[in-house]
Amino acid sequence: MYTILSLITWVAVSFPALSFAGIGDDGRYNALSQLSQADWAQPPVGCVEEVMPQMPPYPCLDLTTVQNPTRDLPSSLTPDEVTLWTRDRKRALVLCRAQEILRRESLHPGGIDPGWVEASWMRMEGIKETDEKIAAIYEGTNLNQMPPQILLGALMQESMMADLGISSDGGNYSCGIAQLNVLEWCLWAEHADQDIKNQIGWPARRAGMCSAPLLSTKLVEPFFKYGLAHLNGVPAYKMKPKHLEGIRLADVIGSFPAGSSKDQKLRFEIVQSFVKNCSSYRFSIPAKAHVLKAIFDHEIPSAFHDVQTYTSGGFERPCRIQSTTNAYPLHSGWLLADAIYNAGPRIVDVVAHYRKLDRAAASNPTTWTEFYPQDLVSALYWGGKYNRKTDRLDSIDLDGNPFSMTWFKSCIVQRHVARVVQYVTLPGYDLVRSLEDKNGCAKSTFDSEGHLIKSSVPLERQRSSGQISAGSR
Repeated sequence: MYTILSLITWVAVSFPALSFAGIGDDGRYNALSQLSQADWAQPPVGCVEEVMPQMPPYPCLDLTTVQNPTRDLPSSLTPDEVTLWTRDRKRALVLCRAQEILRRESLHPGGIDPGWVEASWMRMEGIKETDEKIAAIYEGTNLNQMPPQILLGALMQESMMADLGISSDGGNYSCGIAQLNVLEWCLWAEHADQDIKNQIGWPARRAGMCSAPLLSTKLVEPFFKYGLAHLNGVPAYKMKPKHLEGIRLADVIGSFPAGSSKDQKLRFEIVQSFVKNCSSYRFSIPAKAHVLKAIFDHEIPSAFHDVQTYTSGGFERPCRIQSTTNAYPLHSGWLLADAIYNAGPRIVDVVAHYRKLDRAAASNPTTWTEFYPQDLVSALYWGGKYNRKTDRLDSIDLDGNPFSMTWFKSCIVQRHVARVVQYVTLPGYDLVRSLEDKNGCAKSTFDSEGHLIKSSVPLERQRSSGQISAGSR
């Protein structure tokens, strides 16, 4: 369930328009924004319909004559126009660049780096069927009592709101706009109402059907290979349910683990429901909300659940559909749940280590009352002491046990959380910044025997204590 999707890194490199950098002396957020102290109960974030990616109501810049559409601007722009497009219209400019990249690729196939073409395709797919996606986000979040801004930001970070079909994703076999795997799909489907189950062809319930030994992400592999063989020249990232039409149990059973005929039939029906329907945002968006809700309920300290919530009233910005949750739009516990989805439950212990929390402190609601998004990003990035022997970050969990993780994972997940916030922040405001330097998040280099050749951990991070400074809370 918990993986770092390769897509996170890839899109971040391909379209860095919304990335930021900035750190304080002790590793905490250095407030460079227009809001020195944000009102987190009423933050400057948009309603789903306001921040959903869509083409602007004004014409795009004419980028047909620029040499490099990924970064250049027309030389005819005045200084004021440059400021307008690189600040107030920054998000529109990203879409305009994507549109121009795809135009050039259609005229001269192969003339542009495939990564840019794929990322541009994602951007332009993401602005399609906007109203349906908005409705699905509100439906999923209200069913699961979560802030809609969190779900929108998470979907943007996973897929740019594009249907990505099925990708191998390191054996996770993620699918669709929500980048779910078959295990997550199964857990959602089991809780869906009967009408939804009928629509997705869901088999009759059986105890343990959504866990090993019956189900694993590996079961999707033969379906994925079948789809690859039927792409007919279409890029793999455009694999859709139509490329899996006609697949039979006999085509994939040879790749299934041993089991009874009933087991094999059930496996086939579960995976077939997944590959046929996981590309549909009508199902996958509410399914993503369900998965994040399960993480929030079971992995986030219970003391965190009821802080950063409205005791009366709610988010004051008038939105198309009123949210039913009483959580702040950027509730840090929900952001932490999304971090866990991408990097695993150990992330909670990283946060606790950085904040110098024991289990008693983590169980105290006052610990989390003013633990806001920028504090979460700092904890994810700076948590853990660098170990020169292993090139890893060493921490102590809430039970006093040592563990470690790579700086690369730490860097990626803090950037993920920062971007979830950035995607829903209104233009002109700067609430949260990711903390990687100009070199970004990179993996260290090891030889074939596992010996470190070159560390990508910045010197400042290597020297850090891995815990918050006294008096900085």
